Amino acid sequence: MNDNAIIYIGNLFTDRLRGKINDGKLCRELGLALSALNFQTGKKKFTVEITKNNSASEFFGMRVFPTIEVGDKFMQSITSGEIERYTDIVNRWKSLNDWVIELDSTLFDRNVINFTTDELTAMLIGSIVPIRKFN
Repeated sequence: MNDNAIIYIGNLFTDRLRGKINDGKLCRELGLALSALNFQTGKKKFTVEITKNNSASEFFGMRVFPTIEVGDKFMQSITSGEIERYTDIVNRWKSLNDWVIELDSTLFDRNVINFTTDELTAMLIGSIVPIRKFN
């Protein structure tokens, strides 16, 4: 991953924690920054969302998954028998291009938890690495 991209992502988190940008801008800019990365299997599109966490919900931090449409097609290819071998399933998974990153709103609530910019950046990068190693 390009050092400039990591610095930019860190700066976005810093700006959000300091109140300089709102959740909408953070999500848009993170999505654009992540979508600009070069992955071994080509470009990926990331949509970032912040999910409101009420006190009854468990903290989940960050999670990544394919968009509903892409995920449905992937699951259909498995359940229909179109792809059966484990290696084919893994290769299909790596080739998925549309992803959603969901951020728990508690990440930004300084009264509940106090993550640093570096910790938030590391969590985000750690969330996308399993999709596919990038160049």
